[in-house]
Amino acid sequence: MLGFAARRLAQSIPVLVGISVVTWALMAASPDDPARIYANQQAVGGRAEPAEIEQARELLGLTGSPVEQYVRWARRALSGDLGESFRTGQPVTTEIVDRLPATLELAGGAVLVTLLLGLPLGVIAAVWANRWPDHVARLVALIGGAVPAFWLSLLLIWLFAVEWRWLPSNGRGGLDHLVLPALALGAAAAGGYVRLLRASLLETLGEDYVVAARARGLRGSAVLVRHALRNALIPVVSQLGVTVGVLLSGSVVVEVIFSWPGIGRYAVDSIARRDLPALQGFVLFSALVYLGASLAVDLAYRWLDPRVGRRGAER
Repeated sequence: MLGFAARRLAQSIPVLVGISVVTWALMAASPDDPARIYANQQAVGGRAEPAEIEQARELLGLTGSPVEQYVRWARRALSGDLGESFRTGQPVTTEIVDRLPATLELAGGAVLVTLLLGLPLGVIAAVWANRWPDHVARLVALIGGAVPAFWLSLLLIWLFAVEWRWLPSNGRGGLDHLVLPALALGAAAAGGYVRLLRASLLETLGEDYVVAARARGLRGSAVLVRHALRNALIPVVSQLGVTVGVLLSGSVVVEVIFSWPGIGRYAVDSIARRDLPALQGFVLFSALVYLGASLAVDLAYRWLDPRVGRRGAER
């Protein structure tokens, strides 16, 4: 397992280098001069003198050739220094780390809702295929997949916060603040898991080894849990890695609607204020999250199906 993980990490290095180039290019390709933006935001009256702009250019490392600028930025980024926010003057790394617990909390709640809704409905749809439980489960999945997260968020706020006054509609606090945003994100994603698990489980239930297990007299529940479900979960694990990556890199719309102080809202605020270092930090963080989620999915594959690692070694 360790060798498999090491190979996957080595394969991620070129991807990370490419992403870092694109991330740095965000500032280089900006139609606005980052040095001018920074100097104007620091100057009294919001209008910097030419000398102050040149000073800012030196401070931000925007002198020399593009290659030299990138190397300086990449060296700082490797040490964890993503620069300072134009808006607050605080280190971008610190601001992202400060908002990470809120995003982790929301992502964890949303994943829990997704799995609690999607997996049982997917199993029900497969076990009772083409019967009324299957039709109901697929209808719920269709509705969940068709409803945008922002619309569901507004509906939940109107119903649970405005009409019934059961739950708060904004901010981060106790568990009651987490329920609505996690439900909005999780329910919107659950529909895809229902359809995916149903299709995968139906295919697995038709395999020879499952038929042989039934022929040996094993109960239906034992065949489902011990033989079919583990292999049927492999595509679900893949999809879960993508979902976790999306949630951890910032569920922008839901965080804005619920005033959730996570990384997604941080990105929106940075766009509004043209805070280029903060945007660079957000993009780089998102890329690292996706790479980490991809590695976790590969390791889960290796656990669910040991042949995955052997096939990679043979290639």
